[in-house]
Amino acid sequence: DVAAEWIDVNFTNWAQTATWRYDSIMSTNLADGGNYLIYVRARDKAVNHDWTAGNNWNVTNATITFAFDSSAPVSVSTSPGSGSPYIGSWSQNEGIRGTASDPNSGIINDVKVGIRNNNLMKWWDGSAFNDTPGPTLISTFTFSGQNPEKFWYVKLQQSDLIDGTSYAVLVQATDSLAQTESIGKAWTTFYYDISRPTAVVTVPSHLAYRSNLTRLSGTAADFTSTISRIEIQITSGTYYYQGPLAGTKFTTTPKWLQDQSLDPGNGVLIEYDASAGSWTYRETGSGCTGCLDDNGVWAAGIAYGVRARGIDNAGNTQNFFGGFQSTFTFDNAGPNSVVVSNLSAYRRSLLTISGQASDLLQGSGVNISMRFKVRQSSGSNLAWNGSTWQENAVYNNAGLSGAYWELVMPVSAWQEGAAYQITPHALDYSTPTFNASTGSVASYTYDTSAPTAAVTWPQVNP
Repeated sequence: DVAAEWIDVNFTNWAQTATWRYDSIMSTNLADGGNYLIYVRARDKAVNHDWTAGNNWNVTNATITFAFDSSAPVSVSTSPGSGSPYIGSWSQNEGIRGTASDPNSGIINDVKVGIRNNNLMKWWDGSAFNDTPGPTLISTFTFSGQNPEKFWYVKLQQSDLIDGTSYAVLVQATDSLAQTESIGKAWTTFYYDISRPTAVVTVPSHLAYRSNLTRLSGTAADFTSTISRIEIQITSGTYYYQGPLAGTKFTTTPKWLQDQSLDPGNGVLIEYDASAGSWTYRETGSGCTGCLDDNGVWAAGIAYGVRARGIDNAGNTQNFFGGFQSTFTFDNAGPNSVVVSNLSAYRRSLLTISGQASDLLQGSGVNISMRFKVRQSSGSNLAWNGSTWQENAVYNNAGLSGAYWELVMPVSAWQEGAAYQITPHALDYSTPTFNASTGSVASYTYDTSAPTAAVTWPQVNP
């Protein structure tokens, strides 16, 4: 405002020139970021040689403008940034990058970075991490003429970093007035993590035979960072399972199944419990538990391969070098058994009951247990328990050798003239429940009495 109050200043009078200064205004009188205009005028001692109005003032006032800047600049590291604490790869070309700005002048003269190995508490000196009493700050390469100013530092290489180690990045900017940002104001901490996570399938177990399988489960862990997600792959021969909602369930196109939050509408739920280090795979649907069985994924007698892979928050993905973590066969059919002993309607001797047993999906005689009900058929409801007869039927375990089974019976078990029923019962070892089959009932009568014969004609002469 030209009409503002004029203030006299101290000056030194010379014949033709004068020097002057004004010291009464302080920094506290100025607002940070404010813009100011200074007018200067002078007059001589002509006419009355006094200071009364009307003496010769210079017609044109001298002016100068300036901005008052008492704020230090502000810097931030964008790579690595505060929102990405885990880094799984390091590009020397990208290095440490960020921005620095000054709220008033907008001019950044320098940006320095300090890098500390938090595990060893050593600072980077431009070529190695060394012991120093405090931060070692190194000037960075910068662009110019921008606000905010971009900076980057590229001398830190991947070979200088240690897997599983925590690092701190300190950034300090200086503006054109040599005002420097406070140390410690711009800190970023990150973990260098190039170790891949591991995920393992525990259900179904390897080489198992499954009578039903409604969900898959397993464990997962990561050495440095945390698990971001789990992906599942299911195969049958050279075909890959495409998911419960796919038009064709198995195709030759490789497929890793993701949770429906990452692949909306695919009908897959993969849940990871970080505290337990375990994961579960199931499928959505109505009226089903887990839905793998109900969605018709498994077919009887078919072998399947299952594997899981983990992806951590540093972006590392688990590798596979062939093979599957679990290979299993779906078996929901019971075994076959048949009594082959010569059980005619009448037997005079029966020390063993024997026969054959097989399972169509597991091979003859493999993983089968045989049990028998041996009971009297006279209506007494007596059954053999392995040593004596008792009320109510019980199973007796038979010995199995390959495809042949045998149940040894003592002679004392049989009663002359009594009728018996033998019911074979076979179970395979599919999990979680056995598949069972009951064979045909064999019946016979124990008869050791010799027959009698008599001549009725011709009659003996009296």
